[in-house]
Amino acid sequence: MSTPDWESSFAWLIDHPGFLDDPLTAELLLRLADDPVAVQHVAVVALAASHSLGEVQDIVTDLETATARGMQAVENGEARTLAAVLGAVPSLADAACTGPYLTAVLHLLDGTPSASNRIDDLLGDAGAQANPMERKAGAVRLRRLADHFPDREAVMLAAAQRLSRP
Repeated sequence: MSTPDWESSFAWLIDHPGFLDDPLTAELLLRLADDPVAVQHVAVVALAASHSLGEVQDIVTDLETATARGMQAVENGEARTLAAVLGAVPSLADAACTGPYLTAVLHLLDGTPSASNRIDDLLGDAGAQANPMERKAGAVRLRRLADHFPDREAVMLAAAQRLSRP
């Protein structure tokens, strides 16, 4: 956390190969949950559990790569990966159209009932910022997700409809 940039951080991680696998690493970072940098590093640790270090570096240093991996997580219904991508790349949540869409889908995948108003607002923002093709693609992803989460099918189909109207 004390390195000046991500390149230095990943160089350090390469030189210390067991650091990310050590359960104490995540535990220590979680104790610093009030620190946004620590939260970001917790997400990096989570990503590193299922991605190569090179992939994680690409995700945190390139917004387009982060966006693509976030969308892939949506398509696969991977809530943990989506949460880790959004956590590792906080600026992704602010990206026009994509940010509110990914955040809304994360809430849908989490199944948090209290987030329904927030989901509606986020999808309204995403729809307003998107062009017609982006709205359609996002709605298609939501309908496909509904097939894989029957317990949340109605909510996801309603979300697809909400996104479809600008």
